[in-house]
Amino acid sequence: MFIFFSDSRREGTSRNDGFRTDLQGTRAFPEGSAPARFSHTVQAPSAYSTTGVSLRADYELPAGNDVARGRPLKFERQQSFSILRVISMCGRFTLKTPAPRLAEVFHVPEFPQLAPRYNIAPTQLVICIRTLLKDLRTREIVALRWGLIPFWAKDVSICSRMINARSETAADKPAFRRAFQVRRCIIPADGFYEWQKLSDGTRQPWWIHRSDGEPFAFAGLWETWKSKDSEQIESCTILTTTANVDLQELHDRMPAILLSGHQTAWLSESASRGQLNEMLEPLPEGVLIRHPVARLVNKTGYEDPACVEPVSIGDSSSESSESSESADRQQSLFE
Repeated sequence: MFIFFSDSRREGTSRNDGFRTDLQGTRAFPEGSAPARFSHTVQAPSAYSTTGVSLRADYELPAGNDVARGRPLKFERQQSFSILRVISMCGRFTLKTPAPRLAEVFHVPEFPQLAPRYNIAPTQLVICIRTLLKDLRTREIVALRWGLIPFWAKDVSICSRMINARSETAADKPAFRRAFQVRRCIIPADGFYEWQKLSDGTRQPWWIHRSDGEPFAFAGLWETWKSKDSEQIESCTILTTTANVDLQELHDRMPAILLSGHQTAWLSESASRGQLNEMLEPLPEGVLIRHPVARLVNKTGYEDPACVEPVSIGDSSSESSESSESADRQQSLFE
């Protein structure tokens, strides 16, 4: 028996909890019959899994349903399957510039001595620069969770879907609107990764950085979320914009990178919406350069200078089978 779940006749609610999605509601099965109640659970080994995904579907059909043949009927269907692509945003960026230089570029008295980062991933803590609420002229350095949790969110699971925000609409979206007005921040980086789909269907990672090797500032937003138990989490998101000429071959979006002269204005509470929008324009052509890197970067937690070393396109000599599979399903960070 084949049951298709995604159609216009199904009504219900969805709850996503980590790597598990639950759906409940009613559905006409078949069309024109008395509605059947259903409960679906889809579970995956991880957020990036394309194999080992399991489905459990419980149906309760009333007597008036054609399939039930005049009597109430309950049945359960379970199966395991593979999917071609997991719809999840994921990405990586780097921050390996020495602390003294970061302090100079971002105009802070001192920068914390951090280990070089070659593979910063969503939901991890990232370094952000913002102004003090009591003294808007003074900048502070904080560690925020990458993946913004709106203040109205019921739980933190939403953060993995909020790692970036489109600059064209962030000022109007409920999740980002208030932060765009009064909680803007700078997220230091000195490179980021983007994935190019090759003719054989695999994805080649590229490391993108300034031609002069200097660090730069992602335009970010931050927010504070409190749980029912008064747990407080501060989180952030990276704004995106249209890709410039340097990146259009890889993707049609890119992170919004602030010019050095715009950093103070971006953090200023007095900046108008028009001024903010101008700061979020794509970088001029020629500022960024790129080269292909090994797919090892797709393995979350892999931190090594090899992440940014140039390789030949399609070269898999330094890859594990796990990182190769991960690269093939890697999604863009900057949608």
